[in-house]
Amino acid sequence: MRARAIGLLFLILPVACADTGSAPQGVTAAPAPDAPTSPASQVATAPGGAAAGAGAGQADARAANQVAASAVALPGVPVDDVVDGELGRVLDAMLAGLSDEGFAGAALVADSGTIYLKKGYGLADRDLRIPNNSETLFDVGGLARILTAAAILKLDDEGRLQVGDPVGRYLDALPGDKNGATLHQLLINTSGLISVDAHLDGASRAAFVDSIRASPAAHAPGAEFHLSAAGYSLLAAVVEETADLPFERYLQRALLLPAGMASTGFAWEERWQQRRVAVGYDGLAPGDLQPVDPPEDRWDHRGPGNIVTTVGDLYRFILALKYGTILSPASTREMFTAYIGTEGYSWHIIDDSTRGSLVRRGGEVSGFESSLRWYRDSDLMIIFTVNSNIGHRIAVARGIADVLEKHIPSPGKRHPGP
Repeated sequence: MRARAIGLLFLILPVACADTGSAPQGVTAAPAPDAPTSPASQVATAPGGAAAGAGAGQADARAANQVAASAVALPGVPVDDVVDGELGRVLDAMLAGLSDEGFAGAALVADSGTIYLKKGYGLADRDLRIPNNSETLFDVGGLARILTAAAILKLDDEGRLQVGDPVGRYLDALPGDKNGATLHQLLINTSGLISVDAHLDGASRAAFVDSIRASPAAHAPGAEFHLSAAGYSLLAAVVEETADLPFERYLQRALLLPAGMASTGFAWEERWQQRRVAVGYDGLAPGDLQPVDPPEDRWDHRGPGNIVTTVGDLYRFILALKYGTILSPASTREMFTAYIGTEGYSWHIIDDSTRGSLVRRGGEVSGFESSLRWYRDSDLMIIFTVNSNIGHRIAVARGIADVLEKHIPSPGKRHPGP
């Protein structure tokens, strides 16, 4: 088992309390905690990303063997809608009531391996009157960053990179102080590589990386915390350079296929049929909602979002992490470690929630909202998606929490925010 070293934080920052990853802009970070280190005797990685002494083909074969050995352990997830037992019926009635008030989306609630609810509500397409169901695809916004972070950790497992390495090792040297920024800092939004007003060229990977080289830095690496969508696009560039595959193909090979996530991919992929993909709506009230345009297929839209998926596939992803199908136990621990405030590798980590250890992530993008919560101690999972931006995320989160508190009481009294 690889040795991992985690540095201590000398200053705890204000905690970001929203699933979406929001945190006060301009917050100054503590001296960046040390990134976990990969096994030292460990395979060294060459600048191009290939493992020295163990070629990329060997890494692929090793990863494939690991997947074959573990994939059979994953429990099945029903394709059809599920409303199971009294808990499922109460949850369904509550969400149906919210649907009468304008909520449209899908939800999945599972406890200790039993799915009590997996169902869609409202309309996926208001013009064509197509209803949502539990297999409707939704844009999950920034929640998609959990896949980008997992891809980096998977490459670490394969011996192709180490999360403590400087970014420039995989994308050629960066100028000045930028060259000291690490993958670890990109993952926790403290790299300082990209100022908020930088003009970046997203037409291609090369153009994007060159524009980051040419733009001014926001701050010294590790000095401050700033959410950065472009930082996660830069991680996607590292994935492509290291894996020698397009980002979407590496996600499919290393994560989605092993986890059984056949209904997950980028919004612009031609394989999606119109009936399966929800239309997002913006507005101030249910009567004012207008459809939003789907995202454009630009290179820099890879990494921070623009993934469509189902509540069932998000559940499959959690199962794949739980059963060790896609990441090693060491990498899963790294992902679910809070390095700065509650910030882990794209997840928020709360060790003392009312139900024990909680890892959560949310997403918000024009026309859509989403939330994923896994209470790891009690193995309770709450996943939902919404195809509008009029505030139903909070109502759904609170409604589910209230129902669960009555049927599966939590031992504590403090509730984390919705």
